[in-house]
Amino acid sequence: MEKNNLSRKLVVFVLFAFIVGLSGCGKPPKDVVRKMALNYLKSDGLILDDIKYLSAYSKDGGYTVNIQAGDALCEMPMIKGEKDWIAKGISCSGQFLSHEEIAKRKKALFSEELKKEVAGANAKGPQTLENGVRIEKATFDGSRLSWLMTSPLNAVEFTEEAKKTIMTELIAKLCTLPSTRNAFEAGFSYGYDINSVDGKPVLSLTINAKDCQ
Repeated sequence: MEKNNLSRKLVVFVLFAFIVGLSGCGKPPKDVVRKMALNYLKSDGLILDDIKYLSAYSKDGGYTVNIQAGDALCEMPMIKGEKDWIAKGISCSGQFLSHEEIAKRKKALFSEELKKEVAGANAKGPQTLENGVRIEKATFDGSRLSWLMTSPLNAVEFTEEAKKTIMTELIAKLCTLPSTRNAFEAGFSYGYDINSVDGKPVLSLTINAKDCQ
């Protein structure tokens, strides 16, 4: 009799462990959770490494996943679709990232983009514009994206009025570019270093956010 009771208890225990194991395996995978959370929170400057899967509990036929996103704590309800997991929104409390960290990341991102822009421009070689200005090369020193240009004008033709006209035209053109505002917010400036046709430096102009105001 005792032996039969022991056998029944063992069967119940094994069945319970099996069910618990199945429910654990049925939770949304951590990599899926992190990517879905980032899709909701990408506008807050987060990257995938900031999303940490903490725990999950069953609720309303699915799971609610607890996540740490930066310094904030979030809950994301999820259900299993026919093939993939589906997130039903996310709610968070606390601050994700400091303004300083967001600015730092934005600057690093734009720094890499500007390096690529320089490499791409220089790979094309010197380019001559319609007005006869020749773009010799681009450089980036970590804060200023510079364009070295040669003008078809002689040095004596670069009067103060001529310089003012060129500066106004360059500023107006640059400030209409979609990428300019974000670059300025990240702390970068654009520079134009112009030589005369006889090789003499005649104008060096740096444009930053205040010039576009």
